[in-house]
Amino acid sequence: MTHSRRNLLKQMSAISSLPLMSSLAKEGSPSSAIPKRLIFLSYGFGPAKAWYPEESGKNFKLTEAMTPLASQTNQFSVLSNLTNLKSVDANPHWGSTTFLTGADVLRIPGKEFQNDISCDQVAAEHIGRNVRFPSLVLSAPSSDVTGHGPGLSLSWDKKGNPITGTSSHAKLFSELFGDGGMSVSERQKSFNRKRSVMDMIYAESQQLKKNLSREDQLKLSQYHDLIDNIERKIKRQEEWISIPKPKTELQIPEGSFAGLKGIDLMFDLMVSALQTDSTRVITYRLPVQSVHNDFAAVKGVKATGPHPMTHYGSEDTVAYEQLMWRDQKMCEAFSNLLKKLEQVKEADGASLLDNTYVVMGSSLRTGHRRKNLPILVGGGGSTIRHGSHYVYEEDKSSLCNLWYSLLNKVGCDVDSFNGSHEILNDLFVS
Repeated sequence: MTHSRRNLLKQMSAISSLPLMSSLAKEGSPSSAIPKRLIFLSYGFGPAKAWYPEESGKNFKLTEAMTPLASQTNQFSVLSNLTNLKSVDANPHWGSTTFLTGADVLRIPGKEFQNDISCDQVAAEHIGRNVRFPSLVLSAPSSDVTGHGPGLSLSWDKKGNPITGTSSHAKLFSELFGDGGMSVSERQKSFNRKRSVMDMIYAESQQLKKNLSREDQLKLSQYHDLIDNIERKIKRQEEWISIPKPKTELQIPEGSFAGLKGIDLMFDLMVSALQTDSTRVITYRLPVQSVHNDFAAVKGVKATGPHPMTHYGSEDTVAYEQLMWRDQKMCEAFSNLLKKLEQVKEADGASLLDNTYVVMGSSLRTGHRRKNLPILVGGGGSTIRHGSHYVYEEDKSSLCNLWYSLLNKVGCDVDSFNGSHEILNDLFVS
């Protein structure tokens, strides 16, 4: 390997590990109307059949996993038989890779993988224009996302490239509320330095391009996309550089937070981001392994790995007990988030929950089944008919219909999403 090639790869590595420079778009003044928001959560390896209620409609009985939601049945709905139809034959270990895209990642002959834009990024282009962060993309650390599949978060850009998710609570706090102790001029100098580094990398990579194989040229093109994305984010940050960030009563998180405690703290930061109108779209790829570590600590047993847990065998095994405990804790986390959003009052007297749609689910069930995905939808106030178990036509109902419906409800002017253009009118009020 030549010196210049080694130098290029080293610089690229440095760029890829830069702190996430979250999108900061500002086009005109924020609207005085109360905005609609979106939150998407995914938890990797999904649940067993026992997660699903047996009854449909308003008379459904909560399953054991859903008991933490017993007092909130008027704030959420259960959806069954929705499937990402185009991606149903994708790798059976990918729990979140196509969750928000619905893409057939094998559709291009000769290309191993090609994703599409995720619905949160479509929403960000429409309802995120007037806020500091068009979207917040969050994730657990890379060592804690087994079962989610390829990607750096739940989010993918318009070229189908993965978007890096922030996993550090302290870093997220700093992005939302901190200035790093720097003045406006110091922050501008920092932006200029980062842009200079990227310009140097881009120029050197162009010199090397003619000597690279076709495969390496494809990788280089993906790095160029990464650089372009960072440059766009820096440009948006500069547009907001003189506007002070909002204040918060939250304290700077100190130390590392994992498992259920880490989820709860991330939820606090998410709610504060929405409350201050810093963003209107959030995705969060939830931790996996550390939640199972919590199970081991609570039960005093050795936990089964998340992957073996999905092949639990019979219901008298530790693996099945662990699965049901995890499913219940995910529902408990969902319940807690709804409560946090409900406690925040908007200018018109409604709650933040009334103006926020919250979806939690997975593209993967136990045994690696990719059909009839587990979906909970919460919030939305009077725009949604909660308190029911909605059962759609098996093997024919696209999850992208839900994504299209949500895009429509928050005001995105789109004709379809990944081929879906059907509003779920039974769930949403016209």
